[in-house]
Amino acid sequence: MLHHFFVTGCIGLLAQWKQHPDIRLSVPATRALANLDMDDTPEIKFSSHLHLLHPTMRHVDLPKLDVVFIHGLLGGVFFTWRQRGHEHTSPSILQKSSSSKGGRDIGCNISDERMKEYLGDVTEFKQDEWDMLGSDFEVVLSDCPENANVEGKGPYSYSGCHPSVRQSLEDRKTFSMCWPHDWLPQDCHHLRIIGVNYDSNLSMWTNICPVESITRNLEYRSKELMKKLTQAGLGSRPIVWVAHSMGGLLVKSMLTKASKDGDEQMRGLCDNTKAVVFYSVPHRGSPLVYLTQVAQLLWWPSVEVRELRENYPALLCLHTEFLNLVEKANIEVISFAETKPTHISSLHLQLKFVPTESANPGVGEFFEIPQDHFHICKPNSRQSFLYQKLLHLIQKYLPADE
Repeated sequence: MLHHFFVTGCIGLLAQWKQHPDIRLSVPATRALANLDMDDTPEIKFSSHLHLLHPTMRHVDLPKLDVVFIHGLLGGVFFTWRQRGHEHTSPSILQKSSSSKGGRDIGCNISDERMKEYLGDVTEFKQDEWDMLGSDFEVVLSDCPENANVEGKGPYSYSGCHPSVRQSLEDRKTFSMCWPHDWLPQDCHHLRIIGVNYDSNLSMWTNICPVESITRNLEYRSKELMKKLTQAGLGSRPIVWVAHSMGGLLVKSMLTKASKDGDEQMRGLCDNTKAVVFYSVPHRGSPLVYLTQVAQLLWWPSVEVRELRENYPALLCLHTEFLNLVEKANIEVISFAETKPTHISSLHLQLKFVPTESANPGVGEFFEIPQDHFHICKPNSRQSFLYQKLLHLIQKYLPADE
């Protein structure tokens, strides 16, 4: 159909849409053009559930690392990975002062009023001026953990003259509908970033085909997603997985299956995995299904929800397999847990979707973050611990330029 797309002008139309400021139009147009490309990557195809977030241009340098984002229940690429509103948040800033005890620096908090007096609009400073002034300050990242395990480590702060501080202030003037699409390519080169979409429901009352009760279970979804990801060329280079909520269960299911698959391409999904980042993933289930009996009768929980019940044997078995795989394959794991309940307006209740005990996989770095279930994967800026921790991990596994 490529010739027909060209002669009818559809290629030009897709090229225009790719430049559209709304990524809900530009990203699907990018995927369509990538699928029509018969020169650079004719063997790589992206299904309707995969979004190529980066690179968006042809003839770019070959990616050295794949980063795959998978959302949770009722999520989506353009909802789950949005930037969080920052109108009620501001970075904590410490002024360094020399102590009389051995010249050691001691930090003291500076009020917003004093900061305005000291700095004014820092974006107006020239780089050399900002470098000199910023070295006197330490910026504490937002979304810093309330608690962490022994393995958990920073970064928790940056020098005020760090380039990302100025960039973060610029970011506050805009809003990102998809921070993996907008921020990561600027902070890391040679990445290919893929966003995964899939349909999900809380209730069986929604208009779905009866046979979808089979196709919506975790086992079937993970098998189908493995096929689509290998068609997109995943497994041929190092991989970092980033998942929110139920998306983390899909990642674990895919990796454990790939580790036992006889197909070399499928095994590549596991063999090339370097790290997994979990944003509030219910490794041992969620209390979401244990609402009152009346609510359950009205709600009629979907297959996805029923599979998330606490201490569900299949989930516990999957997690045991995953822990064994992590040890065997030397996969790095970073996990974030929610500490705030999520308000469910339709049911007039507040619920902690994933308890801390369930979000803790028992391996790797573990952090308890003061956010609810929906916002734990939405950093308010690049100076959020939720973003910086992921960024440092990606940079760690990104091969150096030759």
